[in-house]
Amino acid sequence: MQNKTIAMILCAGYGTRMRPLTDAIPKALIMIGDKTLLEHNLEHISRFGIHDFVINTHYCADVLTSYVTSHLAKKFKIKLIHEPETLLDTGGGVWNAVSLFKDFDTILIYNVDILSSIDLTCLLDNHRTTNALCTLAVTQRSSSRYLLFMDKQLVGWHNTKTNEEKWVNEKIINAMPYAFSGIHLVQKNTINLYPRTGSFSIIDMYLKIAAQQNVFKFDHTNDVIIDVGTPSQIEPAIEYLRLYDKKYKY
Repeated sequence: MQNKTIAMILCAGYGTRMRPLTDAIPKALIMIGDKTLLEHNLEHISRFGIHDFVINTHYCADVLTSYVTSHLAKKFKIKLIHEPETLLDTGGGVWNAVSLFKDFDTILIYNVDILSSIDLTCLLDNHRTTNALCTLAVTQRSSSRYLLFMDKQLVGWHNTKTNEEKWVNEKIINAMPYAFSGIHLVQKNTINLYPRTGSFSIIDMYLKIAAQQNVFKFDHTNDVIIDVGTPSQIEPAIEYLRLYDKKYKY
């Protein structure tokens, strides 16, 4: 099925920065206004013609599974994939779900705690026209961690708090820093390059893949992006969605 896209929303994490709100529920079920983070993102992605979803579970998996089954399954086409023993991190979580991608050639990966006005049609068009194996949505904003690029190509990563750096090859002095949006596209054959077991970061995988393949940025700096990772971001997220709802009627 050429150019068919499935979205994987990453929901397995512990949501520790959201405590005490996540003491008994996963971060995906935090209410933003009258809907959960998960439902807001399902609706946003669906607007761009993507209607197949994978959701991974680990922390409070029974709670999330029950919510999906009772509240979302009639509205969205969702497959659940569980990480039973240990949290597999972003890369391991995607690899764990590989069997669910067999009928698709492109996977949109989306952090559940991100709300953004990003135009996913533009992201997909850019990904396909540039012939990228992986396309990472980024913006020019303040962050403690940056992806580093030369032109479009990923060349490194920098943690400004610890000053740790990771480079695809040698260090590049004039590489341009961008904050990662937690939204990315990969071709299904990319997953064949992942380790086959265990927990690992998808960013570390992108750095390895970029040594030989096109791992490009998609700069959407003019879009709104809110990382709803802490309770202090709930009110800004609600205000953003009030404005967003005026443009997009649910």
